[in-house]
Amino acid sequence: MPYIEPMRRIAPIGLLAAAFVLLGVAAPASALSYDDGDATGVELDATAPFPGGPSTPTTSQRVFTVDGGGRVGRVEIGLRFTQAQYSCTPGVDGDGETYGIYFADIQYTLTSPAGTTVTLIAGDDFPGNGTASYPGFVDPLTPGGTAPTPDPVDVLLLDDPAVPLVGSTNDGEPETGSFRPTQPLAAFDGELATGDWILTIADMYPRSPHCYSAATFEVGVIPELPGAALPYGVVGRDYETQIPGIPEGSTLAVVDEAAVPAGLAVDAQGVVTGVPEQTGSYAFEATATDEEGTSDPATFTIDVLALPAIDGPATAEATIGEAFSYAPTFYRGVPEADAVATGLPAGLEVDAATAAITGIPEGPAGEYVVDYVADNGLEPAATHQVTITIAEANVPPTTAPPTTDPPTTAPPTTPVPSAPAPTPAPTDPPIGSSLPPTGAVVGWGLVAAAAAAVGAGAALRSRRRRR
Repeated sequence: MPYIEPMRRIAPIGLLAAAFVLLGVAAPASALSYDDGDATGVELDATAPFPGGPSTPTTSQRVFTVDGGGRVGRVEIGLRFTQAQYSCTPGVDGDGETYGIYFADIQYTLTSPAGTTVTLIAGDDFPGNGTASYPGFVDPLTPGGTAPTPDPVDVLLLDDPAVPLVGSTNDGEPETGSFRPTQPLAAFDGELATGDWILTIADMYPRSPHCYSAATFEVGVIPELPGAALPYGVVGRDYETQIPGIPEGSTLAVVDEAAVPAGLAVDAQGVVTGVPEQTGSYAFEATATDEEGTSDPATFTIDVLALPAIDGPATAEATIGEAFSYAPTFYRGVPEADAVATGLPAGLEVDAATAAITGIPEGPAGEYVVDYVADNGLEPAATHQVTITIAEANVPPTTAPPTTDPPTTAPPTTPVPSAPAPTPAPTDPPIGSSLPPTGAVVGWGLVAAAAAAVGAGAALRSRRRRR
């Protein structure tokens, strides 16, 4: 028989939100919540041939379609239901064959998109089996009497060791509150949440029909952190960027800080700041964590580039016709830039890789202003200016030097030595000479000269006496 009386529709996440209030916590931001608010309630009652034949459960399903979910970290489900003696419709009396309200035949299961099924509330398909979550019974007190239908209960099922097992309280009769399901919902952990989740409602034994009203479903999704290539940095320049795709309410943690470029740091909100110190291509891993769990590591990359630079003397000297070289200090940067020079004198050229200017100047003489530019796509480009002064060549004389006539006189000749004159034989001095013998040979000429000198001296003395 269809469930006719309209019961209060559960607004989206209504049951779960109420349960969170009971537990004193807020619903996580990463949870995906659904309800079957557009569905009407339903009355279910199993069938069986009587007397004593096997029962055939009656079932109904509700589908919760999850779009864009990640991996399951938590599942919670809220149910609103009650149980009647004869009918879920007030005022409908039975035929007296049901002697009270039995709760043991209530059964709920939840099946994930991956096909995993968890029994939320277990029911018996025959009285007294002892496997039911709710073994309680409402006695009508009088034989053949009618027991009043209990008010619907709101039951939140979740894996929380602090709450009791469903059906373990209130003498086995349903009551509003938070409970652990018959089987742990953790069986869904790690599965993909995306797809259809099927709630199956069943009445397992005839009589005492089940009155289903509504359900809400919440799946807590483990954060998913997508990897990304972050904007490039430049050595020596301030850097700041936000890692994209961090789920709301999550905090970021870098797996290995040493993998982050030197000079940069990553905070818990995923903001990367600092001044890069070294060029290179870097990759580091990070995870996002919230109340549902921690994501798988994601990889982020940063390229650290560098500006080119040129520096050298502002002037250089060259001479026409002579080899010339000018070699400034040149860093090509990352990516590498080529050096371009404009205003070069004829005969000179620049090496794009080293910025060296070489060649043999052709002239004319004068000053040449040469402008360097090295651009690797970063701003600003490297620039440098050098003034090259070219002088005239040192020209050698074009006329031959004067020549000297050779001498016309014959060179002097060496005289031929003559034979020595014969030495005269020595003679004895005159007898009576007053000169002592000396053993030397004295010529007669010398003797005569000496005698004349003696005579002149005697005559001079005679004149002085007469005066």
